[in-house]
Amino acid sequence: MATYVAFNVQNFPDSSTAGDSILAVRADLSDSVAGGLSITAFTGVASVSVQALGAHQSASGTGSSTTIADAGSISVNAGSHVYTTTLSNALVGLGPPAGYTSFVQSDNTLKGGSAFTIQENSGAADPQWTGFFDAPSTWLATVLALNPARPPQPVALDQINGTFGEDGRVLVKGFNSTNPHLGDAIVATFYWFGSTNIIDSVTDHISAVGLPPVGNTYKLVEYTTAGGISMATYVATNVQNFPDGYTGGDSILVVRANLSDSVHGGLAMAACRGVAPTFVHALGSHRSASGSGSDTTIAQAGPIAIGEGALGYTTTLSDALVGLDPPPGFVSFVQGDAIFKGGIAFAVQGSSGTIDPPWTWYFNSPSTWLASVLALNGR
Repeated sequence: MATYVAFNVQNFPDSSTAGDSILAVRADLSDSVAGGLSITAFTGVASVSVQALGAHQSASGTGSSTTIADAGSISVNAGSHVYTTTLSNALVGLGPPAGYTSFVQSDNTLKGGSAFTIQENSGAADPQWTGFFDAPSTWLATVLALNPARPPQPVALDQINGTFGEDGRVLVKGFNSTNPHLGDAIVATFYWFGSTNIIDSVTDHISAVGLPPVGNTYKLVEYTTAGGISMATYVATNVQNFPDGYTGGDSILVVRANLSDSVHGGLAMAACRGVAPTFVHALGSHRSASGSGSDTTIAQAGPIAIGEGALGYTTTLSDALVGLDPPPGFVSFVQGDAIFKGGIAFAVQGSSGTIDPPWTWYFNSPSTWLASVLALNGR
């Protein structure tokens, strides 16, 4: 017998009871066999395997009379799901582990069962099955622990960084000098001179020699252009596969846009903790706008709906090297070079409603501005 686990399953009708929309699980085999399977779904398990899968082990044995089938003892954290399964070639009585919810099934050749419980306190778990054998028989047993999801964290800004003055077919920056944390969402806005979206892809890497790829998925949320300048905002959720909080120079998480043409530009990026781990749940409303002015000018993307505890993100860009005030009550990061200037800003919402964060540009001649706003929902 073989036990497989999938975490944070997606892309099927939630709790559907319709016959043609039921989630099915199958094993694809290299040979024809007689067999079967049991499947179990759990709520409240951590969403990524490195955090979710706890201790696990298997054992086997034989018996001719009443026999204990025991995979052995494993260490278990408080609140974890403990799962155990057994199989035998004996069609006899089978007693599940005491205190476990169980599911037993058989055909005319094999008999097996699966069982689970939630461990209230940290310690050891050693679920034991009882096979009531009456002839020499073989048993298998497996036990594993699934750790609970961490308590929801409030949405908050974790790390922020950026750069302007980049030239070429790549816009790239690392989270110097401290990496964000595993599970964060990353918002990256890229800025350049041009009137079309020349970003082929957004990827992340480790800052070691050769920039090894990390593999998180960045999705375009907003692109806007006016007056020969452009900006595009991408979001990745539940980022993984890099050293958590690392401060060393050769293992910093790097985000870059891979371009179809050479441009002058830059980027700003931020990591936010407590955001929902899937893109479809994390991303709230979003929009962009553009305009122009010759003196003090308010740049706003327009109002969006936002929920209590969600993070509001806004960014702006202009071809004017003038003063720029961020939206009141927002944490901001403003940067520029010898050609243009921009900023990003964040605020967690204390209540549900709408936001329309205003940037203030102190123009002194005809100038173009761009602005975007989006909401990131909590877990």
